[in-house]
Amino acid sequence: MGKCVFQTSDLLRLARHAIAAPQHEMGFGEGPSMPGLLFVHDQGVYLMSNGKPRDTEGVASGSHVVYAEGCNPNVGDFDDWYGTSRDLVGGDDFVEVLRLGETPDEQQLFIDNCGQFKEFVVSLSPTSLTAGFRKPVKRKATTGRA
Repeated sequence: MGKCVFQTSDLLRLARHAIAAPQHEMGFGEGPSMPGLLFVHDQGVYLMSNGKPRDTEGVASGSHVVYAEGCNPNVGDFDDWYGTSRDLVGGDDFVEVLRLGETPDEQQLFIDNCGQFKEFVVSLSPTSLTAGFRKPVKRKATTGRA
């Protein structure tokens, strides 16, 4: 299994929708309702908001999603995205909830990190799933006189 990489610039819409939504899908036995991202494997590998009502603005059908690199069924040949998806997460379909935080401060930290890092990575092993940010955005050096 492997690492699913998402561009943080694409995640802002998902996180903002989940945080603003009045209800949330948490899955079976996932605990109290709170904002999160659904990590999904079916037709590709992607993230989507767990907010209800769903984020459908500008989407022909279904919900707005952000695909992991190399796992978008709308780009490339079937064998490419399907093979990459299977290599990264295995062959079974699933949905896992990645909580954005229990408090507004924790949720805001996720939003802030989307601006401070280039990538959000979900790593899978046969027994665990972890997620985090990587590749800090380089800031331009400033000069000035005191």
